[in-house]
Amino acid sequence: MFSIYTALVVVAALALCPFWRRERHFAPLYLWAVYCGLGPAQVFGVSPLRFRWGLGCAFGAMGLLWLWRARRRTVDSMVVLPGLLIAWAMASAVYSELPEYSLLRAIALVPMYFGAFLGVRCLLHEQGGVERVVGCLIVMIGVQVALTAGAYLFAPGASFGARFQGIHRATGTAHQLAYALPFTLLFASRSGRWQRAAWLILTLGLLYLLVITRSRTGLIGGALVTPVAYLAFFRRARRLHLVRATVGAIAFAAALWAMFASESTMEYLRISSAEELVRTRAGRWELILQQLWNSPWIGHGYGTVRYFAVGGAMTWTLEAGRAAQVHTHNEYLSLLYDLGVVPCLMLAAFVLAIGTRGAGHLARPAAPTGTLDAALIACLLSWFIDALDTITHDGLLTIGNPAATWFWIKSLLLFYGMQYSDGSTTTLHPQSPSPIT
Repeated sequence: MFSIYTALVVVAALALCPFWRRERHFAPLYLWAVYCGLGPAQVFGVSPLRFRWGLGCAFGAMGLLWLWRARRRTVDSMVVLPGLLIAWAMASAVYSELPEYSLLRAIALVPMYFGAFLGVRCLLHEQGGVERVVGCLIVMIGVQVALTAGAYLFAPGASFGARFQGIHRATGTAHQLAYALPFTLLFASRSGRWQRAAWLILTLGLLYLLVITRSRTGLIGGALVTPVAYLAFFRRARRLHLVRATVGAIAFAAALWAMFASESTMEYLRISSAEELVRTRAGRWELILQQLWNSPWIGHGYGTVRYFAVGGAMTWTLEAGRAAQVHTHNEYLSLLYDLGVVPCLMLAAFVLAIGTRGAGHLARPAAPTGTLDAALIACLLSWFIDALDTITHDGLLTIGNPAATWFWIKSLLLFYGMQYSDGSTTTLHPQSPSPIT
């Protein structure tokens, strides 16, 4: 029964896409956004995880098509940096302890490079391209929110006392809810009367669902982006509306405090003690760091950290059981172990460059209703959740991974979109429709 609900969500999402009458060459990106919105959802008993490689390669092929039909082909740091990273990953097969695996895993990065860094980059440079890619992102987030709400209403195990499971794993659900929050507040600030109240109620509902995921990282991310989004989007609202929204937000925060400010809070968040919290991450990091310094400059071969065993690096086999393996839960540590210092610093510089550009844009004066600036701020806060996830999880460099692919697309969107946005009424392409009007 729930699979039928999932299908209805997909149909509703596609019905809202504009490519039925125009923008047909953007259709694959809208479809990819729907797939990313589904995540590991079951659609009529078939999981997208089973054909992730096929979809990833198909997305890469469409990237080549977009590149071929592009009028302008330029090279900049957003193209060179990931290309160098992939080349380094391929070269690591020479010294890898699992050479065939490292080579195949590095080759698997190529479709994502063609799809995101070359293909979507070409779309962004078209007239109205930034607005349309933002529209694809909103479609993906809408699908995620609808499926998450449906899982809470219909799926078993989505209770207040247990971790929210539903159709997504609890941690993945928490991240999706967190980076949907800026967009719900964006639409609330751009609406009036009952629409504004509806969007604010939806925001509160997402916060409630976020709480019952019991995800520490998700809750931290949501707690960080919500007040920033609130202040960014409502600072031009009428004072009366702003006061009402502020009172409602304070009341909700007080209710959460009264609900969770007790001795059971640590237990609810799956923290028996501060020492236990540190051990779940730092203990794993310590095991990997002990072997990391054997080859800190060139690493041990791309992807090999996934087969790091408790007994040490030399005990790896591709058939090793997952129970004996150590998961890093840190993108930088994984990259440092696999490829060494330089690629790790390249990724850190990439994230820092996008974050710095976005922070500067956030500090500009508020833009009037209907401009691109507000959508880019929502994208920035959504991207921040993904960037925060690089510290607590890994997997950004994986073919067909929905969160990974859209992390890179959001990065490109912010880099090029904010390059042309000046905080005034001028957008990148004034004649094209805005996804937030």
